[in-house]
Amino acid sequence: MKESNESFAASALTGEAIPTTGDSTNTFSISQPAVRTLKNVKEHEIHLEGAFNVRDMGGYPTKDGLVVKSHVLLRSARLNQLTQMDINKLQNTYNLAVDFDLRRPEEVSENPDVTIPGVKYINDTVDTRETYYYQINPENNRKHYRTYATSPQARKVYHDLFSSLLNKPIGQAFLWHCTSGKDRTGVAAALVLYVLGVDSRTIFKDYVASNDFL
Repeated sequence: MKESNESFAASALTGEAIPTTGDSTNTFSISQPAVRTLKNVKEHEIHLEGAFNVRDMGGYPTKDGLVVKSHVLLRSARLNQLTQMDINKLQNTYNLAVDFDLRRPEEVSENPDVTIPGVKYINDTVDTRETYYYQINPENNRKHYRTYATSPQARKVYHDLFSSLLNKPIGQAFLWHCTSGKDRTGVAAALVLYVLGVDSRTIFKDYVASNDFL
């Protein structure tokens, strides 16, 4: 798994990406650091007419002097009201390959994502009946949020998410989301940025930035 993680990290970091020999089409080597980093979380915002809290994770600096690539890792809230202009933007500007939906089945049924031609849709819910119980009981909120990172179901989902990231086509974007793009999406984003070597303070700022987008 170490080799696969390094392949994912390399393909998601800016530098001169050079395909290496081997069976994996997603394996890259990084030869030089990028020049520009994004200092303000607002700079990561992607403006869509029918969705909110949509962000490009590119532009964050890593501890080893590289920068997360733009137009590769996207996070958002639900995508049930995308307009045709939004679809065109995700297809043409970001070359979106995967829509990874972290919502519960009932959330998906009530507000299904708009189908984007050519984009693979995956629904893999972080919440189980047990974790949802914590959410609807205010005194258990702290336990509820902890389950997003610690429950067996959550760990399985994030494993699935990373597997999908590792297997996405080169040069195409991967988007993950929940209902508000805040907590479930935020935990996934934190894990992805951590694997890429982004420092904990930056990861925290990205997580709480949802307060400014909602």
